[in-house]
Amino acid sequence: MDGEMPFSQFRYLVESHGIFAGFSQVTLDQEDLALHDREKLKLQTANLVLSGGMLTFGTDLYKWLCSVKPQTIERRTISIILHNDSHQKIAAWQVSSAFPVKVRGLQLKSSGHEVVIELIEVEHRGIELIEQL
Repeated sequence: MDGEMPFSQFRYLVESHGIFAGFSQVTLDQEDLALHDREKLKLQTANLVLSGGMLTFGTDLYKWLCSVKPQTIERRTISIILHNDSHQKIAAWQVSSAFPVKVRGLQLKSSGHEVVIELIEVEHRGIELIEQL
């Protein structure tokens, strides 16, 4: 990435059609995990939890969260990119058929254009390690 890294205080950046959020923690439900090999994790049904996050108004994630309505499901492929303290990419995962099923702690900050998110739970149909340095 050129210039200043968006969401620089967060280690995990979440992308779909460009960077749209930063999170401090990503958790996968271990009970649903079945290892098939070291590179690929195949999941029957498992939820991914993104916590301690921030995004800006008008981003794709904000629009995606606002578009969720009963009987409206827009599944997406999203990427989760892990950075080190120097903001260098060290790993990336691709999450297939993701859909937000729970959002908690959505707070609007009056000091800027950010939305603070305590937790987003995402249903998905698989996660794959696509890059590791």
